[in-house]
Amino acid sequence: MSIELYKKAFEIKKSRLWNIVMEEQIFAVRKAAGEMAYVQVGRNDDGERTVRVYYGEDSLEMARRLLDEDFITMADDEEALHLEAAIEGVELVFTNKSELDEEQIRDAAAAAKECDVRLGGAGAYPAFFRLHRGEPGSPVLEKNDKEMMERALGALQYLVKDQDDSMRLFIPASVTTAYDMMVLEASRGRYKRGLTPVPALQKMKYPTGSSCNEILQKRLKKMKKKGCWVCRIKRMTESIEWGVNGRQVMASYLDTIDIPAREHVNVIPVAYYESRTEVVLDKFMEAIVQYGSCPAKICVMDERTYSLLKQWCKNCGIKLEMEEYIPELDIPEALFDENFDPEEMLMNEVAFLDNALEFFLTMSDEDLINMRDEVQALRVMKPRENDMYFPDSLKKKLDKLIKRMDKLGI
Repeated sequence: MSIELYKKAFEIKKSRLWNIVMEEQIFAVRKAAGEMAYVQVGRNDDGERTVRVYYGEDSLEMARRLLDEDFITMADDEEALHLEAAIEGVELVFTNKSELDEEQIRDAAAAAKECDVRLGGAGAYPAFFRLHRGEPGSPVLEKNDKEMMERALGALQYLVKDQDDSMRLFIPASVTTAYDMMVLEASRGRYKRGLTPVPALQKMKYPTGSSCNEILQKRLKKMKKKGCWVCRIKRMTESIEWGVNGRQVMASYLDTIDIPAREHVNVIPVAYYESRTEVVLDKFMEAIVQYGSCPAKICVMDERTYSLLKQWCKNCGIKLEMEEYIPELDIPEALFDENFDPEEMLMNEVAFLDNALEFFLTMSDEDLINMRDEVQALRVMKPRENDMYFPDSLKKKLDKLIKRMDKLGI
């Protein structure tokens, strides 16, 4: 890694960048060939400071969907893993020494010595990662990746030093609507500003399962069908080796439960599922044959899984239904045994929320204002109409609290 890249990273770390630029304020930089890349400043799930550069409009779309906080359209934790896995780009993370390999530590230490920087405290080590679709971040950067990160950090340095209010980044009213995004282009040591239109996010297009092993499919069609299974396509959180070269991938698998038998059906994970849906369906059918039973009905609770199974279920004579929520799919497999009752878990969560609402409602106005961040998080919990998992008594308490928050300007 070049000393110049590390130098820019150390300068950025000392700046006020994370107090100036918000996650929603993504802006564009123009590549040498005229193409756009998109820069986002933020923090990861561990609270570490990050700078991400997204390659292409598809990756920008995934980043925008991850920022969506609308209760109806926002990505849940499982969907967020799929969105993250669809991103191409390069990332700078300020992390701890314990999170890096020997080469990354050696490179950062050498650069720090050259730049007269002391590597101490939390998040002291800058580390660079290439983001590939369907794979964990790789510390191997190509020349183009380094150039793009240098270009992004140079633009951020300019924004931090700039005192002209007209250069403040535009904040979209909603990350899902159309707006004009700022473009920064380096020109003779200065930056030229422009705008580029960003379209409104459309309905997400999920991969569809349109083909598979026809012999297995015919076999399943003839099998006697009984009972109801539940399924969800999930992304593994740990990488596995794939292919003859042992490539590391973040594989996906169909989490499948035979509800009457209260058993998980083991389905083999598949790499790059979005472009290999036929392999997912083949592995699913192999699992059904090995399990020795075929469901009469499959229930799902997300559009991604529904799109994957819709045509396949029709071809196999299996009924496919969408349900608003399936608690069994949120239970860790280690806890799912004959003694675990998902309905009891749901009731416990409802009771916990009820107690929390009672606690906030009995607070004084001053105390409620002091807990602004905590109570604001409750706004996104406002249920849709006819939500069977949200009792009327709970809805009334939540409505009462939100009205009081509105009155206090929280």
